[in-house]
Amino acid sequence: MRVLPVLLVLLAPTAFGEEIKPEDRAFVEVVVPDRAVYAREVFPLRVRIGYDRAFFSQHGVSLFRQEMDLPVQISAPWLRETGTLTLVRKDAAGGTRLALNDDVVEAAAVEDVTRSGRTYGVVELAWTCQSDYPGTVAFPASLRFAHATRFEEDFVGGRVALDRRDAAVAAAPSTVEIRRLPEGPKNFSGAVGDFEIRSEADRAAVEVGEIFRVTLTITGKGNLETFGAPAFADDAGFHVYGRSERVDGDTRTVVYEVAATRADVERVPPFDLVMLRNGQLMTTWTAPIPIKVSGSSVPAPVEPAKPQEVVSRPQSIATWVVLALGAGILIGFFLRRRPRPEPAKREPAPAASVAPTDVPVPATPDGDLAAFLAARLGITSAAVIAPDLRERLVAAGIDAELAERTARTLEALVASRYGGAPTATEGPEEIRAALARAFDNTSVRTSHSDD
Repeated sequence: MRVLPVLLVLLAPTAFGEEIKPEDRAFVEVVVPDRAVYAREVFPLRVRIGYDRAFFSQHGVSLFRQEMDLPVQISAPWLRETGTLTLVRKDAAGGTRLALNDDVVEAAAVEDVTRSGRTYGVVELAWTCQSDYPGTVAFPASLRFAHATRFEEDFVGGRVALDRRDAAVAAAPSTVEIRRLPEGPKNFSGAVGDFEIRSEADRAAVEVGEIFRVTLTITGKGNLETFGAPAFADDAGFHVYGRSERVDGDTRTVVYEVAATRADVERVPPFDLVMLRNGQLMTTWTAPIPIKVSGSSVPAPVEPAKPQEVVSRPQSIATWVVLALGAGILIGFFLRRRPRPEPAKREPAPAASVAPTDVPVPATPDGDLAAFLAARLGITSAAVIAPDLRERLVAAGIDAELAERTARTLEALVASRYGGAPTATEGPEEIRAALARAFDNTSVRTSHSDD
């Protein structure tokens, strides 16, 4: 570690009797590692504040309405920035309240220091940090305080400075170089530090398929909380059902819930951890854990497949035609099960044109209309719901305009029933009534021509 000196040197009185400047009554410094660190490597960072106890006791002025134990404000802009530096944790805590940026924090009192023959009280703020990005990180800092030589007591406001002056000092520039992590094996998950690992199982004998716990303990100094935990080798006759973790100080505990899938396995496989230690990639292993497995081998559980997402899309006219034809086939299947009702107000058709046995479909608008048309045309309902319905109606003597309206209405009703789509422009009852009149007129004309 290196301690960076302050920009403004704390001066002692000169031989000529010059007074010490107020700015020389305090200092701020940033303590950083004196070496480069790697990305994801954690490193200590400290901000130290030194102050002349007697001076601040007699002349210090509060900067804010809220009372502070030490009336100073530290400016550290890198604490506000995001993305470059990560504060893993705050390490120092104490009872000396002061302002840090826009917050009130507590600093820990550390050993006094003597500079230029003068003793200063020192408090410290400390963090463990890391950076994920290669480059140079700067840590500027400054300290601001106010002082006065004359005060008066105010009944409401208390001690009020009459000649307040503001002062500030800045820390010397400090930077840390962040190096890129070296290329490593596939199982290198970014562990940087000095770690040891050990593993244990919560039982020595299990049945095939019985869930038990294997605990991996990682201890040491480094980025303990941020690298990926070693994976359990589930291809070694075990299936991993889940994993949980916790970190307590310098110990990280990973618990795996597993089950043996074969009766011939004799040990829980070892774990391995690849780490970057002192700039070198190293691997450490746990010992395998003996275990007795009994029972019959079973296949490893298979995670259920996720249901496929159903996406609704507009249908083309061709699609509706296919749907209509399919619906016609279904309707025809049911219509063949019962005799066709006798047509109303019409002489029986010649034997050659009598429709095959047919039954009405269940009471639906399209089914009723199809059955009505089948009876009048002498065909099955399945044959009615077809692309040539208009031509059949025209051939049977129905006006072309009514034949077109009928075909459109029936198509719309079928489509609405089997997948939704166009809405009929006319009701089936209107079409049926118009068709009944048309068929009756056609029957009358046919009878007159026969005469």
